[in-house]
Amino acid sequence: MKTGLLSLLILITSFLPAHGQLNTDRVLTVGRNALYFEDYVLSIQYFNQVIRTKPYMAQPYLLRALAKYNLDDFEGAIADATLAIERNPFLPDAWEVRGVSRQCIGDNRSAITDYAGALQLLPHNRHLLFNMAIAQSESSDYEAADSTFAELIRLYPRFDNAYVGRAQLHLTRGDTLAANADLTRALEINANSSQALVMRSVITAQTGGDLHDALADMDQAIRLQPARTPLRINRAVIRYRLDDINGALEDFSHVIESDPMNTTALYNRALLRAELNDNDRALDDLNRVLAITPDDHRALYNRAVILAEKRDTDAALADADAVIAAYPDLDAAYSLRAHIHQLAGHTAQAATTAARPRHSWPPTSPPRKPIPATPTLLPTTSRRGSPLCSPSPPTPTPNPISSSTTVPFAAASRTTAATESTSSPSTPCHTTLKEPPPKTTACSTAPSTYATLPTSTTPALSAMPST
Repeated sequence: MKTGLLSLLILITSFLPAHGQLNTDRVLTVGRNALYFEDYVLSIQYFNQVIRTKPYMAQPYLLRALAKYNLDDFEGAIADATLAIERNPFLPDAWEVRGVSRQCIGDNRSAITDYAGALQLLPHNRHLLFNMAIAQSESSDYEAADSTFAELIRLYPRFDNAYVGRAQLHLTRGDTLAANADLTRALEINANSSQALVMRSVITAQTGGDLHDALADMDQAIRLQPARTPLRINRAVIRYRLDDINGALEDFSHVIESDPMNTTALYNRALLRAELNDNDRALDDLNRVLAITPDDHRALYNRAVILAEKRDTDAALADADAVIAAYPDLDAAYSLRAHIHQLAGHTAQAATTAARPRHSWPPTSPPRKPIPATPTLLPTTSRRGSPLCSPSPPTPTPNPISSSTTVPFAAASRTTAATESTSSPSTPCHTTLKEPPPKTTACSTAPSTYATLPTSTTPALSAMPST
C-alpha cells in the first residue's frame, strides 16, 4: 500500500513545474522590465533576489551593472560587469558595459581593453569600434584613434557619426580643414546631424569664415535641439559679431529664463547691457553672477567699472581691491583703482596707486568697460570626465509576464531614474535608450560647446588667469 502511494506521488509531482526555477525566471523577467522602464532601483532589488538564489548566473550581474550604470554608480557597474565576465567571459555586453563605465570615470586605457575583448566576440561591430576610437582619442593615442576611425569608415561609409567623431579628433590635433571636411561629409549623409552643424558652425566662426554660414548652421542646430542652451549661447556670440546686439541679448535672455543659474549667459548679457549703457540692469546681472560664484574676479572687475561710472566709489574700490588681492600683478586693476580714487577726489591715493611701474599719471581716460569681442568656444566636460560623447550601455528588451504567475517579492520603493540620477541634463554621462536590440548604441554626438564673450578690449581680462 505504501509503495503504491509513493509511486502515485512521484507520478503526480513529475508533472508539476519546478516552482523555484519558474519563480527565478519570472523575477529576472520582472527586473528586466523594470530596467527597461527606467525603474533602476526596483530592478536592482529583483536582480539581488536572483543573485542570492543563483549566484553562479552571469545574467543578473550584467543586468544589475546596467541599472547601476544608469544611476551613475559607475564603480558598482564595473564591479558587477566584472562578476558577469568571471562567470561567462563570452558575454560581449558585459565587456561593453564595463568599458563604457570605465570611460565615464576617465579610465580610457582599461576601456580600450574591454572594447577589444568585446570585439573579439563581435568583430566589426560599429558601436564598439566607435567607442574604442573615442577612448583612444581621449587617452591621447591619436594614431590608434585615427586607424580605428579609418577602419570604421571603411566598414560603414554611411555612418555619419564616425565622421563627426573623426572631426573631433582632427580638432584635437588642430587640423580644422580636415575636421570641416569630415563634418561636411557627415551632413551629406545626415542633414539633421545637430552635432555636425554645431561643430562646423564653431569652426567657421573661429577660423574667420563667413559668419552668416556659421549662423545658418547654428540656427538649424537650434531648430533640431531647441532646449539645448549651449547652442543659444554660441548663437549669441555669432550674432554679436554680426552686430546683431538685440539678437544676442534675446538668446542670452532665453537661456537665463530656462536656466537662471547660468553664469555664462548672465555675465555676457551684463557685458552687452553695459556696452549699451544700460548700467543698472548690467549691474543686476553681475550681482547675480557673484551671488552664484563669489570668486568670479572678472565679474568683480567689471562691476567695479560700472560702479565707478555710477559714482559709487566706495563699492567700486572694494571690488577693485578684491581683484588686486587675488591678482597682485594685474596692471589694469591698479589703473582702475587709481581712476576710482581720482573720481572720489583721493588725489594722493590715486597718485600712489599709479606710481607702480608701467603706469602713467594722470590716467588719460578711464578704463574702458570690457565688451564682448572674439568668441572663445569652450567644450563642456562631464564631472566624471566623459568621453567625446556618452557611450550607452546595452538596453534590455522587455519580456511579457504571464498574469497567472505570482512573483514572490516584497513591496519596494519605486524610485525612478529622474530622482536617482545626479547628472545634469546638460552634461549627462549616460544616454538611456529604450529600444531593442540589447547591444550598445554608440554615442552619437560630440560634446556640447559653450561660448563665452571674453573681455579682450582691456589687458586686465586677457592677462587674468582662469579662476
